[in-house]
Amino acid sequence: MRFARSSLAATLLPLLFLAAAPAQTDDHSGTYSSGTWLSTDGRAVAGRIDFAGDRDWFRLSVVTGDRYEVRTANLTAEMDSVIALFAPSGARVGYDDDSGGGRASYLAWTATASGTAYLALLHYSSTGLGGYQVLATRTPASPAPAPTPTDGGGGNPAPGTIAGPKVFDPKLAGASCSLAFGVPGSGTQTATLVVLDAAGQTVATPFPAGSVTGGQTLSARWDGRTSAGSFASPGSYRAALKVGGQTIASLPVAVVRLGAVQVAWQGTGRVPLLYHRSDPAAVRSYLPVDSIGSSWSLATSTGSLDATNGTPLAAPSIWTDTRTPPRTSSGAVATRGVSLPVAYASGGARSVRITLGSRAYSASGTALTAGYPVSGLPIRVVVEGVPSGEVSPGAAVTLTLAPRTGGVGREDRSIDVRFQYSDGGVWRDVPGSQTFAQRFYTLLRQPALLPSGAATGAPYVSWVWVVDRVAAWSAGSATTDTGVLDQVTRKIYGTQSLYYDDQSGAPAYSDGSPTLSTFDLAAYDLRRYGSLVNCTDCANLVSIHARMVGVDARNVYLGSSFPLHWIKGIGRNFTHSLFGGNHAFSFHMIASATGGSRVHDATLALDGDGDPANSPSSELIPLGLPFQTYHDLLTPGSFQALAQDRSRFE
Repeated sequence: MRFARSSLAATLLPLLFLAAAPAQTDDHSGTYSSGTWLSTDGRAVAGRIDFAGDRDWFRLSVVTGDRYEVRTANLTAEMDSVIALFAPSGARVGYDDDSGGGRASYLAWTATASGTAYLALLHYSSTGLGGYQVLATRTPASPAPAPTPTDGGGGNPAPGTIAGPKVFDPKLAGASCSLAFGVPGSGTQTATLVVLDAAGQTVATPFPAGSVTGGQTLSARWDGRTSAGSFASPGSYRAALKVGGQTIASLPVAVVRLGAVQVAWQGTGRVPLLYHRSDPAAVRSYLPVDSIGSSWSLATSTGSLDATNGTPLAAPSIWTDTRTPPRTSSGAVATRGVSLPVAYASGGARSVRITLGSRAYSASGTALTAGYPVSGLPIRVVVEGVPSGEVSPGAAVTLTLAPRTGGVGREDRSIDVRFQYSDGGVWRDVPGSQTFAQRFYTLLRQPALLPSGAATGAPYVSWVWVVDRVAAWSAGSATTDTGVLDQVTRKIYGTQSLYYDDQSGAPAYSDGSPTLSTFDLAAYDLRRYGSLVNCTDCANLVSIHARMVGVDARNVYLGSSFPLHWIKGIGRNFTHSLFGGNHAFSFHMIASATGGSRVHDATLALDGDGDPANSPSSELIPLGLPFQTYHDLLTPGSFQALAQDRSRFE
């Protein structure tokens, strides 16, 4: 598709697009044909007007009759956005400056043709710079009440014609072949609509014979089943309109079998995950999630989308065990028929590789082809509004999607795999979709897990168990290092039923090293050594949990031998007589992402009432306290930050 040069220039004049932008580094293309794909499910894409005259282009896959809303949000202080929307024909269909509130922009538009629409985004000032987020939402056209069908793009047919989808998979979720037909003449006539196979045999009668009045537009729906109740096999069919016993119109309908058998989530933003107890009988037995296979798959080794009785293979449920992988009835790790967790760094590049099924089955158990390619009707896949090129059975296609954004969290998401066919250059929806569920984790950034001298690989991969815990604690609210550390510290201190060892101050799960501590995280999961802990245990818990979701938190060693003000050890009450009256620390350990200048400490709460040397006391959990403030509330003496490092864990 190509814009007419004169038309494009005319529509872009008001947007100051005529001046060529200088060749500079840009986050989104300055050319409409290579613009970033923008999903239509409300997921925001971040961008920036990087230089004077910069304009960022985006592409949207649109469907006839659907309503699209595009808006900008989260503008930086210096940003004043302007957006312009262009239909697949190249005609400008919308332009807006400030309808989104403040300096944000907003447009709404109903597509009159399917295809690729284009969105241009720029600064109101020709020299302005600034950051933004842009998002689009799609509201599908509401199906009209019966008898008017959703006809797959054919519109109301003329008398003596049939409109409806020319490609149909009756086994897709929500699929229905809606057919509209116009009856010629004006008097009462006998009409029927039948579906014929390639041999001309009637396989279904969506509109039984009856008296109708000429000049009407009527409708019928074929569910893709034969009169015997079984699904029609892939192949060539036609809907035939008979009036007075004579066939006066027909519409070719290709029955196909569409769907994914495997889905692999990819992109540089993806974060590898690890099951730490692949053998439930062992304390630790590491298994990278990626080693199992695709993130999602049907239970098939043949590429079939169906069971041998012809019914569609059931989509697997999300695997929710965060410690161990799914297993077959024989005890082996299940590599097919699974939906495994996937993690992405917020804002990181995201893509999906979809492997299509290549065969189907009839109700009698006969193996069938998928029924496409269909001559003259190329088919493509669409996920999150992003289309592929033409596909064929068994092919694998990769789509670049909008990044996951937001704070650390977890989302169990329903993914729609849709299909379209091109008829005369216009892309139309194949009725229905394939829907499956996937669990996604959003992390702050790519984790920094390796301590000094450690080798890459297990166990220094983000554990599903830990990521899931932090994601649940944050629930999308933690968007910064401090936010993550605040959540983790608060939860470790207040919700894990841990108790400070106020008799000996000994570690339970750490080796106690003040410089490069090793923490037995797998044993802690089982509480193998009980619930009495000390500062090295708590610092390790905070820093390791934070590191696994992308915060480079270190253990900071504080020493040495200093007296204490009133403190409240984890799980305890305020006291001024630890260790049998010897109320002092020989050393202490905290977590910090700033080299110790800001302190997160889950071991204890300080007395925050302004008089830490005396009772009564007011609980103050150290959540990002400045070092000197923390120091003065903890001790009447003195200590220093002597060493820091990422701890080891196993």
